[in-house]
Amino acid sequence: MNDRPKLWTALGVALLAGTALSQPGHAFGKAAGPGALQLADSSEGGEGGEGAPAPAVQGGEGGEGAAEPADLARDDVAYLLRLERLRGHLMAGMALYRKGEPRAAEVHLEHHAAALHEDLEEAFEARGVAAFEDRIEVLAKAVEDGAPADRVAADEAALQQALAAAEAAVAGLPLGERMEVVEELVRSAGRDYGSAVKDGRIVDVTEYQDAYGFLQSAQRLVEAARPAASGKAATALQQIQQQLDLARPALAEVLPPERTETDASVLWGAAARIEIARLGLK
Repeated sequence: MNDRPKLWTALGVALLAGTALSQPGHAFGKAAGPGALQLADSSEGGEGGEGAPAPAVQGGEGGEGAAEPADLARDDVAYLLRLERLRGHLMAGMALYRKGEPRAAEVHLEHHAAALHEDLEEAFEARGVAAFEDRIEVLAKAVEDGAPADRVAADEAALQQALAAAEAAVAGLPLGERMEVVEELVRSAGRDYGSAVKDGRIVDVTEYQDAYGFLQSAQRLVEAARPAASGKAATALQQIQQQLDLARPALAEVLPPERTETDASVLWGAAARIEIARLGLK
């Protein structure tokens, strides 16, 4: 497709291990990790970066290999990735709410999820999907106001229903491409975890919680794919699940510990091995 130039991608952790893999794929640029690769998607721009207009992602030092922004109305992988990042913020926000942290939950619901929804509005219209910003706002307000738990649960269920309808727009997406979204969510988690942790200390709780939500969203996609998988697909999903299991201890809880011995390379390594597994599905 003209709007998604293909670049050769390299698996950073595989390079560190002395093994290189290259494969034409989506329009990728470097993420903030050793050799990590990222879909041309601006939704994770750090503070103030959520929901910003998608700039071209630089593909290397000095800007070589720059990629065009993804067209969310036509690019099914980029669309699902953006939608799952939104879901990840919802999952982080509701986990915080259940831990008795409504103010922290609001950051993910009212700000991050709402900004990602704004990015998706044109794609929703093009794909015939009903927008659901109002449902995000209703849930965020219920959390903010300390509404009764049953009302919050009902508002959350309504938002989940809207998310399911939005995901149904790409119901025919092949398993290999769905697992590409899983790979990119784990890369996003690694990038945000790397920003959150410095010298074993948590220096940015919100970034840590972003990473937590993205890993939860990746897990959901794998679980949703498992019932229909058999043969080679089932084997690939098992391999991908093993990598998620290895990554999970880094983000076991939405409320971070004061210190951690886990490095972001654990997440980047998991993403790299997920890429190897999902490439076998093409």
